[in-house]
Amino acid sequence: MFRRLIIQMREKIRQREYVVTVHAEEEMAEDGFSIYDLEKGLLTGRIVERQKDTVTAE
Repeated sequence: MFRRLIIQMREKIRQREYVVTVHAEEEMAEDGFSIYDLEKGLLTGRIVERQKDTVTAE
């Protein structure tokens, strides 16, 4: 399931068919990341661990 979603996300990035929310832009700015950092991470990164929130179990 995750593999399929990653493939779809990467294709959207390559085609420039995505929108970054204001909230995401604010969070990236706080961490010193640019849109290029986001794109590179999504295009070249991999999932190494799945985590759950201890409060919400999400």
